[in-house]
Amino acid sequence: MQDLHIPLQESPLWKTRLKKGPQMRSLQQLIATFTDTTANLITQLRELDLLREQVRKAEELYHLAEQELRDADNSSPLRTPNNL
Repeated sequence: MQDLHIPLQESPLWKTRLKKGPQMRSLQQLIATFTDTTANLITQLRELDLLREQVRKAEELYHLAEQELRDADNSSPLRTPNNL
């Protein structure tokens, strides 16, 4: 036997509840607000993840550049015990 899926808005129970007036509209507004807030938070989390990744990469590049500068200074002919 196959279950039939009736979208909530098309179900007889939903239509009956819609006729109940202000209470249902208030609930619908709450649901809409909750949904919008949730979507906004998800978007902010994604942006935060992207920023974290950018910071991680920037720190990695900074440390690599810093190490290259140290290596270059250490191998420079200008930096010998005789000319310090």
